[in-house]
Amino acid sequence: MPVSPPSRTRSNPKVSVRLTALFLGILFSVLVVEGVFRLLPVAKGPTAGPINAEHPIFRFTPNSEYQWSVGWRFALVNHGRTNNAGFVNDQDYDAKDPRPLLAVIGDSYVEALMLPYPETLHGRVQKFLGEQGRVYSFAASGAPLSQYLAWADDARARYAPQGMIFVVVGNDFDESVAKYKTAPGFHHFIENNDGGLSLQLYDYAPTLLRKTLRHSALARYLVSNLHADTALKMLWQRRMRSTPAGETERYVGNTAADVADDRLRDSERAIRAFFDELPRRTALPPGRIFFLLDGVRPELYGSDEDLNAVNGNYFPRMRRRFMEEARSRGYSVADLQPLFIADYRKNGARFEFSEDAHWNALGHQVASEAIMRSRLFKALFTNIAKPLN
Repeated sequence: MPVSPPSRTRSNPKVSVRLTALFLGILFSVLVVEGVFRLLPVAKGPTAGPINAEHPIFRFTPNSEYQWSVGWRFALVNHGRTNNAGFVNDQDYDAKDPRPLLAVIGDSYVEALMLPYPETLHGRVQKFLGEQGRVYSFAASGAPLSQYLAWADDARARYAPQGMIFVVVGNDFDESVAKYKTAPGFHHFIENNDGGLSLQLYDYAPTLLRKTLRHSALARYLVSNLHADTALKMLWQRRMRSTPAGETERYVGNTAADVADDRLRDSERAIRAFFDELPRRTALPPGRIFFLLDGVRPELYGSDEDLNAVNGNYFPRMRRRFMEEARSRGYSVADLQPLFIADYRKNGARFEFSEDAHWNALGHQVASEAIMRSRLFKALFTNIAKPLN
């Protein structure tokens, strides 16, 4: 009896056609959406190249343009460029320029992608000085105190500034310690064998996927405007921690209010390590270094009782500890909190955007005036400075 050959599964041509049509339909829809978003002011921040032992200082690609906006409605649209040194600043840096130089170091508050350069604190101080002095900024979003030391060291070696200003905000303390955060391209404190802290660079190498997605306006909208990646990450972390439904982490002064003993202890260690390293990294005496310390916003807009009610939370405690450490070592600190409170009670205007917690133009104005009233500024520009109105 002849044996029948094994049956073969034949593909259904109708299914193949439907799948092909579905794929082409999805592809066409994505291309149409991509085309629409290319016409809209989707955020496109400055990019950085590899950061490693050969190129250890984080800076952006020099002489590149960026576009900034916030949220799904594209608020705070702003355009700018990076300079020849790879920092967000309208002026190019010149190591051979003989004019007195003031270096301003910080994170996204100094980077200030959401503001035109003339409205930033360093842009305002530069305008005040005119051609008689220089103000160079060194900053990038997410940088903590530990990274400020790396920029200070590089600024010292390249430009030899006569004075330095550091802008300090709520997340600068614990995020300096690798235990709590490591940002690719930045320096963080790690534990030594002797129990101390030392700086370590965490390399950054942009992946092919990252570089490819940056060319997509739709991808940038999802990540930069909607922060979809961050939302998914937070959702996953909450799920892994089994956080009860409806429970959210509380923030005071734009950072987590948590005052766990290890977080407080490690943050205080980071403050001490920062000041231990500061003289060597800057090669400047305490009188040539000045700190601007952010206030507890938005809590400072309430009553004195409201502000006192949060004094035991993380940022208020770190503010006090930072000021104590700085002043005990001979450094000057401008506490912006009383300056913000006095201005707010007089004029009723807030110092951050309604869509974003960073300083707005008014916040930068108050900060710039604090700089120009400082002993450092008067000492550095004795024959230049004119009275403020």
